[in-house]
Amino acid sequence: MCTVMSELLCLLDYPNLYINDAKITDKSYTNRTCKKVNEKNTIDFIHEPNTKPKTNNPWIYLMIIRNPIDRFISGFLDRCDNDRIDTSDPQMCYGCNRSLSCAINKVYERMSALFFDKYSLKKNPDDYHFFPQTWRCNLEEQFNLFTFLNYSQPTTFYPSLARSLLKNNVENKVVDRILYDLQYSRTSHATIRSEKRKKVINTLYNDPDLMGLLLGIYYYDFITFNFTIPNFNYRII
Repeated sequence: MCTVMSELLCLLDYPNLYINDAKITDKSYTNRTCKKVNEKNTIDFIHEPNTKPKTNNPWIYLMIIRNPIDRFISGFLDRCDNDRIDTSDPQMCYGCNRSLSCAINKVYERMSALFFDKYSLKKNPDDYHFFPQTWRCNLEEQFNLFTFLNYSQPTTFYPSLARSLLKNNVENKVVDRILYDLQYSRTSHATIRSEKRKKVINTLYNDPDLMGLLLGIYYYDFITFNFTIPNFNYRII
């Protein structure tokens, strides 16, 4: 989803790059269209003296959120159990080589280390895929500025996204294009209907300790964004 959002923002800034039937779901993270052009890794840039909105409207703060379990599974299948990559690469999936239990435990260990000392380690791409959503965008201080769009609820997500874009003077035809690509063009690593996804779900729901650890990792995502915690016999560690 991160890559798709990068392409969405690229389309808004540089629509001419998408005139030849290019879709916002076509690219991978490494070859995204606006790589390092209109991207920032912190929202603090908004407050820099030379940063101005491109319209007369004030900045809008949008954050796309997702059910924590769905988000983890999607990240796991992209980073850890993906036939397009070398899963034995120690730089991928914390070096866990397709192991679900290893990946979950690594996320927990690295989160714990950073929680007690934010300088104890340097974040890597896996951390950005797996760490809680509540750790993003300086939400601890700026939560009230944001409008949250729930990607896990398509019936409300797409209308909410459209309203937010139209409110900020995005043309109707561009909004229609974005909605079409998001709903009908799948990314190369889309996992929602895959057999691997079903296997991961079955493993989690049949291993109370593993699921309990995962729910512990994302507990505040569930609470903060009002997601329903799965109801089964588990222990939160």
